[in-house]
Amino acid sequence: MSVFDGIGSILASVFGDAAVVTRKATGLPTSVRGVFRLVTVEDPVADGRDLIRQVPIFQLPANAMAPLVRGDQIVPANGGGKTYIVLDANDQTELAVDAMTTYRLEEVIG
Repeated sequence: MSVFDGIGSILASVFGDAAVVTRKATGLPTSVRGVFRLVTVEDPVADGRDLIRQVPIFQLPANAMAPLVRGDQIVPANGGGKTYIVLDANDQTELAVDAMTTYRLEEVIG
């Protein structure tokens, strides 16, 4: 037990929105509540400048469902109707049972 237990769930309920997660393995959709947003990333390019781009991420309390895996689909309610696939997850080092896991996403085109 940690003093931070419950914080992830509170963050998801306050700042989060509904999303539908469809597991690649089963094809079954599940409704969850998490935080979808676009974060700004600066990547250095060959000429010394930075390429600035928006990267979609989805944050979900670790105890909301089994961890998402590469290829799972997410359709966030606040994502403009776009579908995203999970690329990977951050390493979770938080002690709380509901710590937010951050998933890096990629928009499905076509």
